Amino acid sequence: RSLTFQDLDLNRLIDFTAHLNRSTKDKEQYKQSTVVKLQRRLVKFLKDMDELGANVDVKSLNSKKWRLKQSKVSGNNLAFTKDEVRLIANVQLDKKLDAIRDRFLIGIYTGQRYSDFKQLNIKDVVIENGIEILQIRQKKTRKRVSIPLTDKIKSIFNKYDGLPPAFSEPVFNKQIKVICDLANITDLMKVEHEHNNKITSTMERKCDVVSSHTCRRTFVTIGVQSGLPLNEIMKVSGHTNLVSLSRYLKGNLDVGNDAKDIYNKLFE
Repeated sequence: RSLTFQDLDLNRLIDFTAHLNRSTKDKEQYKQSTVVKLQRRLVKFLKDMDELGANVDVKSLNSKKWRLKQSKVSGNNLAFTKDEVRLIANVQLDKKLDAIRDRFLIGIYTGQRYSDFKQLNIKDVVIENGIEILQIRQKKTRKRVSIPLTDKIKSIFNKYDGLPPAFSEPVFNKQIKVICDLANITDLMKVEHEHNNKITSTMERKCDVVSSHTCRRTFVTIGVQSGLPLNEIMKVSGHTNLVSLSRYLKGNLDVGNDAKDIYNKLFE
C-alpha cells in the first residue's frame, strides 16, 4: 500500500536506513557518505512538507537513532603522478577510448569537477588582458573561474576543431578504468570504505579506483608539488579555503616563478 506522512514514524525511518545499508545481488551496499546524503534529502523533503501543512512526525525525524554520522572516509584520495599522466597521454587507444582519454586529460589540465569539464570547448575561451583563458561558472558553487589555456589544452581542442566529444559520467568512469589498465597503471593502493559506521580497507589497483574526481585531485597535487602558489591553484579550482586543500600541502609554496610559465610546464 502507499505510505502516508503519518506512516513515517521512528521505526519506519530505522527500516529505511537498514534498507540503504543492505546489499543484494542487484545492488551493492551504499557507501556511508551516500546513505547520509539520502537521509539528508529525505529530512529536507519532509520538513518542507511539514511547513506546507503535512502531518509529519518531526520528533521522529529529528531523532539520532535512525541517522548515520557523516563518513570519516573522504574517498580513495587517488591522484596521479606526472609520469602516470604521461602514460595515460601516450598509450595507444582506439578512436572511442582516445576521445574519452582526451576528455580525461582536459579534466586533469584544468582541475575542474566533471560537471564543469565534461563539455569544456573552444566556446569557453575568452581573451583577458591580451591572454587567452577558459572562463566558466562552476555548476556546484556558481563561482566564476578563469583557467589558463595551456598548449596541451589547445592541442586537444584543435584535434576536434574546438569541440571535443562529451560523455555521460557513468560511461566516462567505466572507460577511464579501461584506459588506465591499458596504460599499465596497476600499482596497488589502500582504499578505505565506511558502511554503517564501520571502516574497513582493501588493496586495489589504481586503474580500478580511478574516477572523474581523480582529475581534480591530480591537478591540485601536481600543482602543489610543482610550486604553483596556492592562490593560483584556488583561483583555477574554485576552492575558497585552505582546509579543502590541506591534504595536498607539502613544503614551502612561496615561489616567485611566473604562474603562466608554471602552468605550461605542469604536465611536461
